[in-house]
Amino acid sequence: MGYYTGMRSGEILKLTWDKVDLENRIIALTEKDTKEKRAKRIPISKALRFELMQLEGRGTNQYVFTYAGHRVKDISDGLKRACAKCKIKYGREVKGGFIFHDLRHSFITNCRRAEIDRNVRYAITGHSNSRDMNTRYDVVNDQDLLNAIDQYEVYLQKFSESFRSDSEARLSIQNHR
Repeated sequence: MGYYTGMRSGEILKLTWDKVDLENRIIALTEKDTKEKRAKRIPISKALRFELMQLEGRGTNQYVFTYAGHRVKDISDGLKRACAKCKIKYGREVKGGFIFHDLRHSFITNCRRAEIDRNVRYAITGHSNSRDMNTRYDVVNDQDLLNAIDQYEVYLQKFSESFRSDSEARLSIQNHR
């Protein structure tokens, strides 16, 4: 979810179903839900919508991410195990180590690479640049957010296909040596 939304781990782990509108593909966070203490609306990609549809508890005020009926409060152990399994360095104290916040960085970078307008990126992630007049007066609505996340998803698909093609080409070259 962090990769597809740029949301912080705290925003994700405290997320309740009443804030998730799967039909309109929007997550509506209040100022109480965000680190920056400003409400924000986050678009849901089609891939993420599909995954969320698989979870139990939809249509309730319960937490989105639960285990054995209780809210998941910490994912660090699972993240450490996943990184170990994939042979990825983990931890803030480890040089080049992966941390959950890296997903937010990836989301923002990929949005830029997908040529999503900066003001829309700011609106999704809750960043602000009060010195930039354009940020203040350029109103971003839900349709702008949905267009952006669809554009993001197209970029990810093209990137994935390009990566697969490059990997297959390298493998083919190695096999012919």
